[in-house]
Amino acid sequence: MTLTGGGSSSHLGLFPHRRFKLVRGLAAIHSLFAYAAAWHTEHAATIQRVLAPAPKRVEHNLEIFLTEAEVDALK
Repeated sequence: MTLTGGGSSSHLGLFPHRRFKLVRGLAAIHSLFAYAAAWHTEHAATIQRVLAPAPKRVEHNLEIFLTEAEVDALK
């Protein structure tokens, strides 16, 4: 990890001003599409997708269980 790196999301904790710019930019996009929703109803489906909350990015742990034979082998 470099301290002078680009705009990767992993650097948001090191550079709070980048996070502020990101949040401000996303707020501007949200505001624009909220305005567009009122005046351009023919694009409602696309606008709805933009305004929808983003799914959370979480890592799912792979759960692996031992078979009976493997449990017996550990005893």
